Amino acid sequence: MLYSYQILTHFESEKDMNTLDKINKWIGAILFLLIAVTLTIFLYDFYSNITGSTKTAAEEHLIQNSRTSATMIREKIKSDLDTVYALSSLLSNFEHIDSPEAKVLLKKVGNELPFSALMVSSLEGDYYTNNGATVNLSETQYLIGSTSQDTAVLVIYKNALYGRDMISFESPIYQNQRLVGKVSGLYYTNYINNILDDAANGSGHQYQIVDQDGKFILTSDMSGFYDHKNIYNFLDSVTFRKGSKAEDVIRDFTAGKPGVSSYTDDGGADYFCYMPILINNWYLISTAPDIGINLQTMTMQNPTVTLLFRIIILFILLILYIVWRQVRYRVAMEKNRKELEILNAKLQIKNETLKLKAENDLLTGLYNKVTSELAIVDYIENEGKLGRHALLIIDIDDFKEINDELGHIAGDKALTEVANGIDHCLRTTDIKGRIGGDEFIVLMKNIHSDEDLEQKVAEISNILKTIQLSKDSSSILSCSVGAAIYPDHSVDFMDLFQKADKAMYYSKEIGKGTYYIYNRDIEN
Repeated sequence: MLYSYQILTHFESEKDMNTLDKINKWIGAILFLLIAVTLTIFLYDFYSNITGSTKTAAEEHLIQNSRTSATMIREKIKSDLDTVYALSSLLSNFEHIDSPEAKVLLKKVGNELPFSALMVSSLEGDYYTNNGATVNLSETQYLIGSTSQDTAVLVIYKNALYGRDMISFESPIYQNQRLVGKVSGLYYTNYINNILDDAANGSGHQYQIVDQDGKFILTSDMSGFYDHKNIYNFLDSVTFRKGSKAEDVIRDFTAGKPGVSSYTDDGGADYFCYMPILINNWYLISTAPDIGINLQTMTMQNPTVTLLFRIIILFILLILYIVWRQVRYRVAMEKNRKELEILNAKLQIKNETLKLKAENDLLTGLYNKVTSELAIVDYIENEGKLGRHALLIIDIDDFKEINDELGHIAGDKALTEVANGIDHCLRTTDIKGRIGGDEFIVLMKNIHSDEDLEQKVAEISNILKTIQLSKDSSSILSCSVGAAIYPDHSVDFMDLFQKADKAMYYSKEIGKGTYYIYNRDIEN
């Protein structure tokens, strides 16, 4: 009983383990999914915050650089214009602006100033320079004002000196409030370009100066706008990112406002900053690629980037840990499964052995009394209820004398030989058992006729007569057989058993080693 309880407990535990295994799989999968989704959302949110803060920092960085560069250019131009204005005031004191004394002054002052050339010109177009250089004045592009009453006029001369463009800072010369000429301080346009390139300082920024109408005035050597005639034309050719439009930039230009936008062009993304120089309605345009801005701001972002990398590493380690735990769990479960299979196999063998011991006679291997009777009752009440069957009672003749004269070993041999003979004569589907010390029971299923029954009973009786218990031929075994037919003689097992038993005893009375099929005549 205790052993049966242990077996039942084991199988219940195994069932619980399978249920827990399934629950654990679902819980593990759900937890892993929740962790992955949570960390993904966190990393995405973290990346978005970094991107937003980096973008803001990049824009502020570009605006600050542009403001500084615009201030440098404005102060440089104002300084040079003030210098030219001071020189024009000195020249207005001479009776003639082309007198030898005026030329000596121009030459002397020219050696002290940073201009490539100083030029004094009259209203008639005559001019002279401090170093005797000849300036080409045929192609001029006036950027602001006129050459009449302005205190200072800024002009660019195309191909002015040695085929190179020059920028001219001009101031009129007045004598007795009458305009008599002008003085010009000239240097090559790359002088301003150098200021723009110095402001870029290898950062990837590109600078150019345009007027309020969008015309290019000066560009750095790294400018990417050479293919466009006008800055407005360039703005129409690119795609602005969300939140920016070309119309907004043009509106700011007209109003003289600074600003920054971002756009994409040829697959790359750039920032576009515009800053008023506050000279002649000029604007300083600066652009920089996204990567250039990020590199510039990397020092500021280093702690954040480091934290991001640490979080990613922790995320990877967490995934590896979960995978490792799952592998360990699978290995442990597989080991347990194999151990359970081995245990189940052993339990099955034990169960079969216990069942065999519980159901069968240990000496003969046939069913014991309880099992054979239960099997016969179950068959005739269910599966064989509509069939015709024969119940046989077989008893060994003079079994007590065999034990007394030949010994119990011979008696055991007699029992096993009879069991073997019965098993040999009958079908495997027939029910065969030992119900007493020397008594056997057989249910022959589905007999077709009385003749078949008599033939089979006679065969059993004859086979049992051939059994010898010793080398002495006189010790021949014999058995008496009685039979009763279901349902001819009875449908109740006990009644049928009693009638077959009476038939067996009657066969002993008429002669041992014979058989008899029940007949009502033996009741008298």
